[in-house]
Amino acid sequence: MFSRIIRETFLVSLIIFFIFSNLHFPKNEVVNAETRYYLEIINRKNNNILVKIEVSVGDKFYLEYINSRD
Repeated sequence: MFSRIIRETFLVSLIIFFIFSNLHFPKNEVVNAETRYYLEIINRKNNNILVKIEVSVGDKFYLEYINSRD
């Protein structure tokens, strides 16, 4: 019971942190110009980059996954 309360408190704290960071950082132009986040999915066999996403703070992007062999 006690561990469940701690886990829920931790999750709520994380949610509040991410909401605050998303509301604060897009308004800060200096951070917008310099901070970028990267996501790369690399094939282990031949080290080819399959997907690379580069996003600045405050940018909106959409990622659509289509399950195919292409």
